[in-house]
Formats: sequence, C-alpha cells, structure tokens
Amino acid sequence: MIGTIIITAIIFLLGGVAAVFCIRMIIITSTQRRNDKRAGIVRFYSIVHIRGLNAPVNCNSMVYLSPEHLSITCGGQEFLIRLNQITNAEHQVDLDEDQYLTNRNGQLVAKTGRTASCYAIISYESTYGGLSAIILRDKYANRIECLKLINKIKPHIDAQIRQVQL
Repeated sequence: MIGTIIITAIIFLLGGVAAVFCIRMIIITSTQRRNDKRAGIVRFYSIVHIRGLNAPVNCNSMVYLSPEHLSITCGGQEFLIRLNQITNAEHQVDLDEDQYLTNRNGQLVAKTGRTASCYAIISYESTYGGLSAIILRDKYANRIECLKLINKIKPHIDAQIRQVQL
C-alpha cells in the first residue's frame, strides 16, 4: 500500500518535471524567434551539407541568415560568409518518379510517386580571392527549405556580372 503511494507520487513528480521542462523550452524557443525576427535573422534547420565546406557529406546543418552574413554550422564548426562575398545563389529541384505496379483483383494498376529533392548552390568569393561554391540539400524529400534560403539570399546579392579571364 505504502509502496504504491510512493510509486504514484514519483510518477506524478516526474510528469510534473517533464511538463515544466516542456513549457520552459516553448518559452525559450518563442523568445529566440522573437529576438531573431527583431534582429532580421532567419534560421533553417532541415538542411544537410553536400559539398564545398570542410565538413562530412550529408552532415546535418543549421543555417541562419543575418543582415550581415550567412552562417552554416556543420560538423562541429561554424562557417561564416559575409553577404557581400556571395556572388550567386541558385536552387535546383530534382524530381524522381517511381512507378509501382500493384495487383488489384487480378488487374495491374500503375501508380507513380514523385519525390522532389531541392538543392541550394551558393557561389562566393573566398577570403583568398578565388571563387568557391557550397551545395546544400533539403534534409527531407518534398521540402523547400533550400528554396526559401535562396529566396532570402538573392535580394542581398549584387547583380553585377563579373568578368573572369580564363
């Protein structure tokens, strides 16, 4: 009897602690969003690094765009690119169509499923004067995080065409 009361009290106590933790996280997150909006910062969480940084391929990345720079946190490192270094930003969408044949009451029925993968290609002038590029991809199929990122970067790019002697 006493053991049941103690176990019930412990369960309620743990539930209360979990509820307080969740409420605290919601408050912290909403405060961060409010501060980000005030500072002009936009964050993107569902993006992975493909190429161009000194980080592993398919590494989960946290990308944020501030009024001064683009920050990509990946593989335990933060990579910063000033917006005036970015020379071009484009997106690419790859569509994969999968065809499925199912047998329904003796009849073959063809179904087509589409999966879209969105990529962001960001070209920039490195600190050493050369041109470099970073390729990022949406972490999940049929998301448009990379497209949103590119649409936020494009207004900050100088539209001037640079002539490169080959």
